[in-house]
Amino acid sequence: MRRKLRKTCTHTRGLTLVELLTVIAIIGVLAALLIPTVGRILDNARKSAAQSNLRQIALAYRTYASEGGRPRTIHAESMYDWARILAEGVDFNDPQIYILGDDPVVEQHTGVLPVVVAAPPAEGSGAWVLDPDFGNHPLSFAVANRLSARGTASSTPVAWTRGLSLDGTWNDLDAPNPGVYGSEGGHIAFLDGHVSWYTNLQEDGGRLRNYRTRRPTASIAEALSPNAEGLDHTGRAFE
Repeated sequence: MRRKLRKTCTHTRGLTLVELLTVIAIIGVLAALLIPTVGRILDNARKSAAQSNLRQIALAYRTYASEGGRPRTIHAESMYDWARILAEGVDFNDPQIYILGDDPVVEQHTGVLPVVVAAPPAEGSGAWVLDPDFGNHPLSFAVANRLSARGTASSTPVAWTRGLSLDGTWNDLDAPNPGVYGSEGGHIAFLDGHVSWYTNLQEDGGRLRNYRTRRPTASIAEALSPNAEGLDHTGRAFE
């Protein structure tokens, strides 16, 4: 028995340098394959969260526009006021819906994260009061103001990822009003509640529909009803 144990111990050895390098190389190959995949999964998850937020905005707006049995729209002074009106009208009061954590503009903001969009006045009745933390926080989306309720719901935009230009592309990350994903693209939510991702609205002759002519267009402004405008946290979303 002792001879067998001594024989066993004699043949026990560690990895050679060649074997160790082989293991390291295999781990490197696996990491090279897995890291991009994990990155894509995380990126898709973030975009799915943004899509969900926009869908909630569109559905809340749809509820507001149809409440009471008569079509109505939002006439706001700013996007913050637009969100305040929606908060008061249908209790859509979660500020995190308008803020994406992976938005580079949001990441650079050092202010307080808001808890509510707005609140009822402290005394008496009257319009809800915008929360100052929300009013000072950058927002990741743009919205349609003074939008007609008579448009085709499936092709009329109501909200979209910030940074969309009139030429149908999203602004680069180093632009004055950058897109959340730079020039990679963004989401658009429509009046019927569906949300789609677009890389470039110029594709196929125009991915949107002109509100008046129903012809393809790349311009978000042409897809809105007459007199409507786009608003984001900087003011007007486009000129």
